[in-house]
Amino acid sequence: MPDPAGRDAAVEATTAPDQTVERWPAVSATVLASDAAAVREAERELDARRFPIPLPSRVAWATALGSARDRTMVARGAGGECLALASVSITRTRALPWHLVARVESFGEPYATAAGAALLRCLTAWSRRHPMILRAVVELECRDEAARTTLRAMLHEAGFVRSRAERVSERTLAIDLAPSEDQIFASFGRSTRQNIRSAAKHGLEVAPIDDARYGARMNLLLEESLARTGAPAQVMDWGAIVQLCRQLPHRSRVVGVFRGSAREPADLVGFAWGLHHGERVEYHTGASARIPGVRLPILYPAIWDLVSWAKRSAGEWFDMGGVTAGTLGSSDALGGISDFKRGFTKDEIALGEEWEYAPHRWRARIAGWTSQLAGTVRRRLHAKRLARAAAAAAAAAPEAAPGTAPSREALGDGEGR
Repeated sequence: MPDPAGRDAAVEATTAPDQTVERWPAVSATVLASDAAAVREAERELDARRFPIPLPSRVAWATALGSARDRTMVARGAGGECLALASVSITRTRALPWHLVARVESFGEPYATAAGAALLRCLTAWSRRHPMILRAVVELECRDEAARTTLRAMLHEAGFVRSRAERVSERTLAIDLAPSEDQIFASFGRSTRQNIRSAAKHGLEVAPIDDARYGARMNLLLEESLARTGAPAQVMDWGAIVQLCRQLPHRSRVVGVFRGSAREPADLVGFAWGLHHGERVEYHTGASARIPGVRLPILYPAIWDLVSWAKRSAGEWFDMGGVTAGTLGSSDALGGISDFKRGFTKDEIALGEEWEYAPHRWRARIAGWTSQLAGTVRRRLHAKRLARAAAAAAAAAPEAAPGTAPSREALGDGEGR
């Protein structure tokens, strides 16, 4: 049996070239380490041109939440000017031992250009040269129909095929940030406005989370909230996320909801995390406590805080983080959460798709068979969790406090987690 440690070292070596360059007429694309000086310079150049770099493609994200394996693709024109960049997160997969998945997040409207096409061709060429890359995945998140059509054609031409969306929401609810804050607030449903206003009457106070000492409490709230929807528990590195918020306060914000004026971890009863991608501002993750015998509007003021922050930070629209067709009391375990979100807006739109490229097809087929088997087992276990969650929700319906949003990771990564 090969030495796992030695094989992992080989994987690191074969998937971490210092620099790889692909050239096409008028555009060249370079693959670099995500914290390289050239990437920082490209980011500054694009910021000066007001190119909306998605948060997961920024150097600060790579520094706080990335790994040494991650790479960034930079596209430049014939004159050397930077046209676009996109980061590639490299993670291990359980579908096949020692293999890796390359993933590009938040690939949207700004990439519906020749530079975006060059980045996609660069990703496939780079993946083919690295034997341990099992799949390259692009998470398409695009609101504009014309841009989505262009991006689909680009992905198809580069060799990608559309797959089941497991980490992105196919549909979401959108809040237009063009009106004034007062007009945005007035557009909410009446009960939503009342819950935001009444939070203070219930002794709830909203404050930014700027200390890693709340991390354990936040993961506990997240675990309890996900259990109510039948989703598996997850642990997030809130210390790194707080660091990201300090580095980029206009791009990442975590707000907590406290009972009273005390700020001890035990006083935290809810939180919400927002990500600013340049045009789209996303409600990424949230959780709240359920207090027996008491119904509190915990997450309403937190979401309003994020919407206000998005407006102040020059966002164009606010993404409520996905929506399902179900409602409270239906068989959909996320129905109550979707009802909560619909109180903020009824504007439902298509958003997310996942596309993948298999550079080594036979290995991908083997991995697909094992993933299919693992997926069958996972779905059966998930169905049991959903049934238990639905029964618990029905029993606690009179005192339920809707509004817990699963993060993208809670939706599953398709790798037999």
